[in-house]
Amino acid sequence: MTYSSALRAIGQSLEVIRIEVFTLSHRNGSHIVRSESLTPTCKWILQNRLLENIRDCAANGINIEFSGGDRWLCYDPLIISRLHDQARRKRRTDCSAHIRQMNLANDLRALGEQLDIIQVTTFSIDWSPHSIYVEHHTMQGERGRKIFAIETLHQLSLRGVSQRRIDKTIADPSE
Repeated sequence: MTYSSALRAIGQSLEVIRIEVFTLSHRNGSHIVRSESLTPTCKWILQNRLLENIRDCAANGINIEFSGGDRWLCYDPLIISRLHDQARRKRRTDCSAHIRQMNLANDLRALGEQLDIIQVTTFSIDWSPHSIYVEHHTMQGERGRKIFAIETLHQLSLRGVSQRRIDKTIADPSE
């Protein structure tokens, strides 16, 4: 899964519990979110939301559970995949999904697209409502740092959605 898709799924879950300041790191296929605002209640809410649409997994013996501790959560690839699928189904049935909103999920997706472009292997993001600090390592072993203003991510997000609409129309001219 691309970073843009994974970060969007994580952003959608963080929106549910209204987390606005956090650190997100990616290593060894998992994403770790740390925040002073992450409480046991937040974890409980996310766990129940994740499970509400996948009761059949528990019936089939598949265990899907957030791991984490005091003020942190781990999003492993299975959880991210489930969150991604859940959100995609919701977007398909939600009439207001076509209205573009500035939100955490879209901004994280835009940032993920940038990470996909430069082909990073690991990264760490310090997120606040006004600025985002990113450190990363590329496949070529290079290290990089970048600071984004939230407005920059809004613009990248809007540009990205316009390009995806164009690409989709080219792929399927009937729309």
